[in-house]
Amino acid sequence: MTNPSTALKALPRIDGIAIQTLRQPLDGSHLLLPSDVEIAYAVENDTVSTIGLDPALDQRCKELVSLVRVDDALQALFTELNVLCPRTYADHERIGCHVVAQVLLLVRWTDNTARVVEQLMAKYQYGRQDYDKLWISSIMPSALSPGDVCLVMNRRVGGWDGSVSSPVVELLAGGGHVKTIWDIGKSFFKMQSIKETIATELSEELGLESSPSFEPIGGFVNEVTRELVVLVAITVDDGDLFNIQEYAFGNVEENIDGLYLGEIRDVLRQYLEDASFFAGGEKARPTNFPSNSAVMERLHLVMGGVNASPEGIKRTSLR
Repeated sequence: MTNPSTALKALPRIDGIAIQTLRQPLDGSHLLLPSDVEIAYAVENDTVSTIGLDPALDQRCKELVSLVRVDDALQALFTELNVLCPRTYADHERIGCHVVAQVLLLVRWTDNTARVVEQLMAKYQYGRQDYDKLWISSIMPSALSPGDVCLVMNRRVGGWDGSVSSPVVELLAGGGHVKTIWDIGKSFFKMQSIKETIATELSEELGLESSPSFEPIGGFVNEVTRELVVLVAITVDDGDLFNIQEYAFGNVEENIDGLYLGEIRDVLRQYLEDASFFAGGEKARPTNFPSNSAVMERLHLVMGGVNASPEGIKRTSLR
């Protein structure tokens, strides 16, 4: 059986200068990493470690990512370039572009939803900060009507400016970098699908073990982080909120400690007006999806239950 670390070390190396102009996939897999840096792959958690890159980076074991050519960001269409890279190096050097999947978790309002939300509000009273309440929308649950859309968000207590004493509102319910893993059966490295990435993240953060249907929204390139961000929506029943909140509450290993809820348009309006208590704060707002008008147009179609034409949302492909 082929050892993945051996296979990874044997890949031809490519440098950042060559990546700048690479537009066509290379023949066979290559590794973007300086030639004097050692690398090893851990099968148990699909991460890589380095020696000789940088002391701070060598201490961090992260996943491999595949660099891609973005063919149509809004449609989330891309081509793998057959270049692998440790995410620590990709993030640090801002070289190339790799894929990130993000999930908006939605609840379509019914006559029962207000009762569910009020029960959750009574049971879970946070209060670390003035804004730190389960329901963060200025529009109260009793004012919503059937068909309105509630956004389910993470109460983040670690990373992206969040802490136990000052939680922040993460607009997303889940998401992560689309990693490249070692296929033990076939003995080669393969890029996971967006669906696989989302399923893993939702399981770890919110305890959602089933495979909910995904509604593609679209994508955009974050020019600061050099990521193709692929945004999808998942709709759950209001009754599912009890189990999701129970799992998320105290899930500090994933930097999550419960949920935030709110009417989606009102929450996004708040974010655009003042992102200071949201994950990433004001510095992340210009590159986050609410600031992208094309993506927001597609989100509005999803929220309204409108089927786009073949030239619109339905062309978005989730690999």
